[in-house]
Amino acid sequence: DRDGTICEDLSVEEKERKILSKNDFKWLPMAKNALELLVSIKIPLFIITNQSAINRGLLSVESFEEINELIYSEIEKLGGKIIKTFYCPHLEYENCVCRKPSTFLIKRAEKEFEINLKESYVIGDQTSDIKMGEDVGSKTILVLTGFGGSDEKYRIDPKIKSKDLYEASLVIKNLEK
Repeated sequence: DRDGTICEDLSVEEKERKILSKNDFKWLPMAKNALELLVSIKIPLFIITNQSAINRGLLSVESFEEINELIYSEIEKLGGKIIKTFYCPHLEYENCVCRKPSTFLIKRAEKEFEINLKESYVIGDQTSDIKMGEDVGSKTILVLTGFGGSDEKYRIDPKIKSKDLYEASLVIKNLEK
């Protein structure tokens, strides 16, 4: 996940407020360190994110890509790479096939990059993130940043709860020894 996991999610405090430009983007504390740690233990990094602000006309695809480039360039400075960002631009009521908790995007990543989802980790702050991971058999980590699971839209049973992405990365490091 991105908003609430890697960066601040503005909609947690102010309903419906979104990250609409790279000026709105703010890393969560220790998030870069977490990604650097995951890179150091050779964990391939992907982002799967719902971005309904695109279909609301609030966020252009170009601005979304600029935000991605900001994230990518910071990770590259740390010696790593986010392989790809998969995103759903649709609103919840559009009933698309790609909006999390749908497994469409993660299965697309699995096919495109030959990922073993059973050996993969899905990390997120919302129940839709964890439900998606559970539905494909991935190891799931609910971070208590962002919504911290308080959205309660889906019944979930995350395998691990971590205070933030950095703590989640430490857990993964220990599990991957």
